Parts: sequence; structure tokens; C-alpha cells
Amino acid sequence: MSSYHFWKYQVITHNPRHFLDVRKPTSSERDEIAEVFKKLPFLLGTNKWSLTGGLTIPASTGNILRCHGDIDIGVKVEDMEEVSGRILSKGYGLYTRVFMGHSSRKEKVDIYEAIDPKQARIKKNVRFVRIDDRHKIVRHGYLLDYMDVYLCEEQGEMIRCLEDGFTAPKEWHVGGMYQGQCPEQSFPLRDLQYIKAIKERIIARGKERRREKDVFDDETLKSLLGR
Repeated sequence: MSSYHFWKYQVITHNPRHFLDVRKPTSSERDEIAEVFKKLPFLLGTNKWSLTGGLTIPASTGNILRCHGDIDIGVKVEDMEEVSGRILSKGYGLYTRVFMGHSSRKEKVDIYEAIDPKQARIKKNVRFVRIDDRHKIVRHGYLLDYMDVYLCEEQGEMIRCLEDGFTAPKEWHVGGMYQGQCPEQSFPLRDLQYIKAIKERIIARGKERRREKDVFDDETLKSLLGR
């Protein structure tokens, strides 16, 4: 992996660890997910955000059924500065990913631009990314190396994701809590109904966009929710 500055951008090349297919996690991968759940409230606080995406399923049920390659968090627009202020003091930067491509079959290229929390509302592909003491992005080889941020805003009784326009009942923004060993290790979770709706939306976009992990999660959620 390499990382370097080019004008106002940081360019990073790495071997992606997205698990688009489905396989059972190894013991070390299970330990890594458990470590993520332990550290998230330390990095982000115990409220003002909620875990979303595929990791919400094992966080809700306690069962890690497949490997996971990324962390997704949902944050209301009005809470973004507070959440950012906490994690930016713990070795992370706030970036928008302006380009994603491949330099070879196995090597991925991401180009990032640093942004201010106030800019996040009008940006796409917003991420908290781990940085070193020189503010250089570190390798993307560990789940906690970056987190995708999905900003949302309330619109009456609904909540709308600014990234893709997805709208859902606002009570789905927080549907439960991950229960850590103590209150300081607990954090909010998106309602599983929200995750199911997102997975169905991805699958419905077309066969070329179907990913095995989304189909697997959708079937898991149908079983959990009874439909």
C-alpha cells in the first residue's frame, strides 16, 4: 500500500478487503468485529449516531454470520459537528472520497479530500479515516481504519439520507442499543427494518448491482423479522 499527497488530495493505493461474497469469519475476524463494537463508543460517543449497514445485524443479534469489510454509521446533520469533534481528536480525519478506481486487478486507488464537518452536508462519500501523526492516511487493512458516514435529516415524521435520498420512518434511525459490558460500551443501532429496506433497495437496482452479501443479509433479515 502507498499513500501520498497530490495538491489538496491524498492518494492511497491498497488491496481492498470488501467481502462482496459470503463466507464464515475466522476466529480472528470474529475477534476484530468484537473489538470494533468495543471501540466504537470510545471513538464516537454513546449517542448522537447509530450503527447502520451489515454490521447492525450481528450487533443486534450477537451472531456473526459472515465476514464484514466496512463500518457504516448514520448521523443527523445537526449532530455532525459534535460527533466529528470527538473522533477527530482520536487519530481520525474527515474526508470525502472524490475518486475510486483500480490500478490493477488487485489494487484499488482511492483519492481523498479533507473537509470540515460543516461541509459534510453538501459532500458525497464522506468518511472518517484513520491518520498518523503527520495527518497521512494509514493503510486500509483493518475495519476501524475508516467509517462511511451517512448524514440524514428529519422531514416531519420521516428521516432522509442525504447520500442517496432514501427516506424512512424517523423511528428507524435508532431501533435499539448494542449492549456492551457497561453503559460506556453501549451504542445506538439502526432499526433492522431500515437495514432490510436498504438491502432490498440495493438488490432491486438490477442484476449487475446484486452482491452476494446483500442477498444473504436480506434473507437473514426476512428470517429475523418474520417476512
